[in-house]
Amino acid sequence: MKNKNIQKVRNRINARILRGFRSVCAILEKENAFLIAGQLQESSNLLSAKQKEIACLEEALTDGKDVFSSDEGFSSEVEAEAKRFASLVQTNHKLLEGAIEVQNAIIRLIVTELPQQTHSCYVASGQYVEHSAIQGALAVRSDV
Repeated sequence: MKNKNIQKVRNRINARILRGFRSVCAILEKENAFLIAGQLQESSNLLSAKQKEIACLEEALTDGKDVFSSDEGFSSEVEAEAKRFASLVQTNHKLLEGAIEVQNAIIRLIVTELPQQTHSCYVASGQYVEHSAIQGALAVRSDV
C-alpha cells in the first residue's frame, strides 16, 4: 500500500513538473519570437507571466527533489521537456544579449557620436564665437 501511495505522489509531481516546463517553454518560445522580430516591448510584457511560471516550476522541482531519490529520476517526458527548456533558455539568452547590444549601440550613437549642436559664427560685435545657442539677432555662420 505504501508503494502505491509513493507512486501516486511521484506521478502527481511528475505531472506538475511537466506542466511547469511546458508552460515556461511556451512563454520562452513567444518571447524568442518577439526578440527575433525586434518587438522588444511585447517581449518585456511577458516578463511577469514568465516569472510566475518559473516560480511554479521551481516549487514543483523542489517538491520532486524530496520525493525522488537519485536512482529514480523523473519520467522520460520530463527529461525531454527539461532538454527543450535548456535549449530555449540558451537561445533566449543569446537573443537578449543581442537586443541589449543593439540598444547600447543606439544609446552610444545618440549620446557620444552625434555632433554637438554648436555653431561657429561672427556675432554683431564682429568677434568669432562658438555657441550652443546663438545670441543676438545678427549672426553670420562661418560655414556658409
